[in-house]
Amino acid sequence: MNIFKLLISGVCFFGLFAVVNAKPQQNNQVFQIAKGPPAHAKAHGYRKKRMYHYYPGAQVYFDSGRGLYFYLSGGSWVSAVTLPSKLKLKLGSSVELELETDSPFHLHHKHKLRFR
Repeated sequence: MNIFKLLISGVCFFGLFAVVNAKPQQNNQVFQIAKGPPAHAKAHGYRKKRMYHYYPGAQVYFDSGRGLYFYLSGGSWVSAVTLPSKLKLKLGSSVELELETDSPFHLHHKHKLRFR
């Protein structure tokens, strides 16, 4: 009977020693939560739409949500929180556009023809 107790004690001791010295496994997996399709992918669902005021007379876009104007300057599109004085005088009436883009000027060739 003593040998049996000694054997059980030895197994318990080594089992306890193994549990105490065990190192936790590291999980190196990184999970990223998708926030919709990437910008280059076709949308198969909802894409955020932005409201713009387009001023055809001055060829200016205004995004009221972000408070940004987009206008042509020297052949390039510029974004700014204020307009140059000359453009403010040319604004005239506007047309509201709901677009699925952060850069409305990419569609300017279409808007220019449509809203002459």
